[in-house]
Amino acid sequence: MAHLMLEDSTITSLETSNAVRVTGYGGPVENHTVEAKVTDADASVTALSISLLGSLDGSNFYTLDTHSFSAGELSALGAMFHVVNKPVKYVKVQVASHTGAAAGDTVTIRYEPKLGG
Repeated sequence: MAHLMLEDSTITSLETSNAVRVTGYGGPVENHTVEAKVTDADASVTALSISLLGSLDGSNFYTLDTHSFSAGELSALGAMFHVVNKPVKYVKVQVASHTGAAAGDTVTIRYEPKLGG
């Protein structure tokens, strides 16, 4: 199954990616994997949380889950988290909170959908 690349989100402000329709896989997607890779331009990021948002109509989005980076994930500049049993037709990812971000810092998101079953 192909990766759906969500728009890169800068962590210099609390931003949200564009929505991606995920129903082309035969129905609502129930299980989700999110990979976040951090570019920390000056090694200043000390805390980061990423939220996966879901919607049934593409207009009203709700938080499905929020992942707070551990110290090890911050050091490795990346994390992966999974959200299960939450069927939605659209997703987007939000940088929910951050501490220590500087100009040039980014978070690159990769999203992998999986149908339930």
